[in-house]
Amino acid sequence: MWATLSTPRCQKAIRLTRLACRRLGSPYVSSGHLLLGLLLERGGIAEILTKAGLTAELVTEHLRTVADWPEQTNQEDGMIVGRSATLAFERAQAEASKGRPPETRIHFVGLRHLVLALLDEDSGVAADILNHHEVYRDDLRQAFAY
Repeated sequence: MWATLSTPRCQKAIRLTRLACRRLGSPYVSSGHLLLGLLLERGGIAEILTKAGLTAELVTEHLRTVADWPEQTNQEDGMIVGRSATLAFERAQAEASKGRPPETRIHFVGLRHLVLALLDEDSGVAADILNHHEVYRDDLRQAFAY
């Protein structure tokens, strides 16, 4: 579902997320891995995150130090996905559907939708990374709201 309901650049970020998980030896994709995938995509979203103080290196190091949080997992597009990543993608889908008539509610998730979903995470790996590195979510939301 992730691959079929994502824009090409979001699909690229998801592929980079999967590769990063393998390199880190992580058994599943968490919301923190999705954040890393957005940074590795190196587009405008990554530039804004970097200006806010996040880099792929910082997120990678954080993911190494926290190891793997115990999460409920499921299978999604050939990968094992943690609950935090599943919820983030569901929030991204809701973000992509905002303001659309009901008959067009299924809409493609883009990088902007995914980053806004990660910024809305209350608890989880991405939230831990953002809080640990003192990234101000409200400032980022304004940068991504267009």
